[in-house]
Amino acid sequence: MGPSPATACVDTHIIEKELSDEELALRIEFVKIYMKCRNAYKACLALGFMAAYAEDWAKMFMSEGVVRRLILDAERQEESAESALERQRRYRAWMENEATYYGPGASHGSRVSAIAHLMKMEGMEAPTKTEAEVTYKGGVMMVPALTSPDEWGNMAAKSQADLKATVKE
Repeated sequence: MGPSPATACVDTHIIEKELSDEELALRIEFVKIYMKCRNAYKACLALGFMAAYAEDWAKMFMSEGVVRRLILDAERQEESAESALERQRRYRAWMENEATYYGPGASHGSRVSAIAHLMKMEGMEAPTKTEAEVTYKGGVMMVPALTSPDEWGNMAAKSQADLKATVKE
């Protein structure tokens, strides 16, 4: 029948405690829930742990090799079975979850980053570079660089007269 994930040895230098069938079933159920929400704390709450203990159990589960292997196996199965559209929906759900998560380990920066990624996914990101084209369209006084104030005043008076004439027309 082969070794179960609870007793499988990845490396001869790694020795893990052997789990009972109930303990292994709990971890398998944890991974199923975790794969939907990608939040260990929420997965523990969904399993029925009290909030006071859910954070500790989440840390313990995520540090166990058997749980990490189960998650890796589940990710591989998802990748092989899902289409690009399903993958995009899954990523969107993860980002929405992160953007609205205020529990243990949450930070304002992670929520802002998740919202920014959601906006990119929707095509709503700010333009990175704008080009400004400035051309002389008329109706604007141009100051010559190499004239005296008196010469400029005469040129400005002529320019103002031309402008008034074009506005009257």
